[in-house]
Amino acid sequence: MTKWEYMYAKAYKEKIEEINGKDVGVFKPQGFLGGIMEGQPEVSEFLEKSGQDGWEVVGICPASEGASYWRLILKRPIS
Repeated sequence: MTKWEYMYAKAYKEKIEEINGKDVGVFKPQGFLGGIMEGQPEVSEFLEKSGQDGWEVVGICPASEGASYWRLILKRPIS
């Protein structure tokens, strides 16, 4: 019987923000109260790299934070 490992990613407006509950990228402060995140991959780049590493998308759904957030569920066999 095949055993699987799973990965969960949260995307916001074509960028991956979290993988398995951990933030992706580095926050760079700008101005008094603002800032931007750097180093977040595009969704297409993330999926391409994940596919090369043996992951496949098995689910996608809107995240509860709003329509611009998406949860991606991926799996791959445990070797």
